[in-house]
Amino acid sequence: MELRCSGEVEAAVFGNRSNWDLRQVAERLEVPARLFFAARGHFTRETGEELAECAASLDVVDLPTSHLMLMEEPELVTAQLLEFGKAG
Repeated sequence: MELRCSGEVEAAVFGNRSNWDLRQVAERLEVPARLFFAARGHFTRETGEELAECAASLDVVDLPTSHLMLMEEPELVTAQLLEFGKAG
């Protein structure tokens, strides 16, 4: 497998992710936001719903992808982003 980033960057991102509390980030949202949930990803749907409960301006949209959604379905993700941009 070829990594997009250096091994050091990948290790730093994935090595520290258990320290992230995304609920604290979601609580500070002051603008509309959208979370794309990857149906075949590593997180449960409940994780997305918990984040949405922390921020009234956050909605969750299910996509039939893995966590690599931008690589797998770039057109789908682009369409979703454009739709979200038009709604705001």
